[in-house]
Amino acid sequence: MNVDKGDNDMLGRSPATWWRTAGSIFLIVVGALTTYYTTVYGIRLSISEKADLRAVDEVDRRLVAIETLLRADVAHQRDIAALRAEMETRLVRIETLLEARGGRP
Repeated sequence: MNVDKGDNDMLGRSPATWWRTAGSIFLIVVGALTTYYTTVYGIRLSISEKADLRAVDEVDRRLVAIETLLRADVAHQRDIAALRAEMETRLVRIETLLEARGGRP
């Protein structure tokens, strides 16, 4: 088999050149995948942080509303106790959910 050294097909090259080219392609693919997954993880983390901030703002807003009711003497002690029990139940559910996630976003 007579192979011209100027030929560009992969079959005519030496095994070392073939492995070097295959290794380069492999590294390019691994780099692209790493970049993709890093970007996706960063976006998910950003969304998760925004959702957490929104939830904290919502709880804060509700606490301000409760304080306003207490100052106006509109709420009775049994209403406050019922609200407290409901909030405790919800917070326990949130805590259980977060523990089930294992700290993942």
